[in-house]
Amino acid sequence: MSLGRRVAIIGVGTTAFKPRWKDKTYFELAFDAAKMTFKDTGIKHTDIDSAVYGIYNEFFQRQVQPDLLVHDYLGLGGKPGQRVNSGGATGAAALRTGIMEVASGMSDMTLVLGVEKCADAFDYNLQQPTPEVLKCISYTADMTYEQPTGRTAAGSFASRSSPTRSASGTRPRSRWRRSRSRITSTRCSTRSRRRRWS
Repeated sequence: MSLGRRVAIIGVGTTAFKPRWKDKTYFELAFDAAKMTFKDTGIKHTDIDSAVYGIYNEFFQRQVQPDLLVHDYLGLGGKPGQRVNSGGATGAAALRTGIMEVASGMSDMTLVLGVEKCADAFDYNLQQPTPEVLKCISYTADMTYEQPTGRTAAGSFASRSSPTRSASGTRPRSRWRRSRSRITSTRCSTRSRRRRWS
């Protein structure tokens, strides 16, 4: 497949990895990451032609269509923006969409931003995020068949891992040892409606 135009990633910005950001909203963290990216590249937000937002689960932010708020907060209103969601592969899908945006000639400069703040899905009765996060993830299950049978977040990956394990001839335990060191939690997230860039 030919992409049409050559595409390059010219800058990166990542917020610090913390278990929970109590002092910042998801759109404030997204702003911070975008600002770091612009500093890294030497461009301004006005140079952006379009944006792609990778946001897996709206429940984590407690906000339906959080990409619209982030887009406005970044001062990109009036420019094309779209949200990508493909479960655990949301970040990769957002990057792919951004690449295709530039390769197709639709944009010359596209901001790709991963936004998520799952630790805000907090269970105040238990004083911990885990049960609420798992509940949020459970809403991605098929509500007709999987939810009533008690499907869990971890169980949802079994159908994907079994064929891979069979094809590679890897035993489950040895595969776990190799992959657990690569498991990371990534949160790139972003208070008034529109932030000033000055």
